[in-house]
Amino acid sequence: MAQRKNHTEHPHLWCAGEKDALLRRLLIEAAPILRNLKPAMLVRISGCGCRERMRQDHLFCRHQNEVVATLGLQHRILCQSETSVLVFFYAPVLLVQTVTTPESIALLTSLGYSPNQGLEGLLTTLEHRFHNYRHGFPHEVGLFLGYPFKDVVGFIRGQTPINTQRPTAWKVFDTPEPSLTLMAHIRNAREQLREQLNHEPDAERFCLHLVQQRERAS
Repeated sequence: MAQRKNHTEHPHLWCAGEKDALLRRLLIEAAPILRNLKPAMLVRISGCGCRERMRQDHLFCRHQNEVVATLGLQHRILCQSETSVLVFFYAPVLLVQTVTTPESIALLTSLGYSPNQGLEGLLTTLEHRFHNYRHGFPHEVGLFLGYPFKDVVGFIRGQTPINTQRPTAWKVFDTPEPSLTLMAHIRNAREQLREQLNHEPDAERFCLHLVQQRERAS
């Protein structure tokens, strides 16, 4: 049986060693996380000037530490090739809330995860499954990205998705409205932040301000 393609969203970003440009791109992708709409994002980064050192230094960019600190997110490199790395950025509190619901724990346990090992244990298992998955991504990654549980389960079980008559960020199953509403909020968050960044000469200062606002509100 042919493997089904995973339609998990993972934008492909080019680094080219420029911290400001990379930060702007990551910040736009992270807008839904900063708005508490989803707990994590999956981004493929390539073209960085330090890619020759990636395998030994486990870096996605020469500015990795500065960019991650500015974003205020945690990250893991799930897999890498000679030319790119797949990076999982996440907000720990939001992610814990997402993957520790009873239904999420039951699903992850059925797939070989050990929820009693905590968030780091779950992410380590996810990383191992990325390394061992031969075609596409392990389908449960949608759960870690904050996709509706019904859509993650529907995809894993090979159910027939709903025809929404429009492009979607992920496959939708069962009742479409909650999924489409979430997608609209995610899209709007990114569009609004992109528009804001167009008027900001200093992306790092702008990002630090956003992170401080989020911390004060939490």
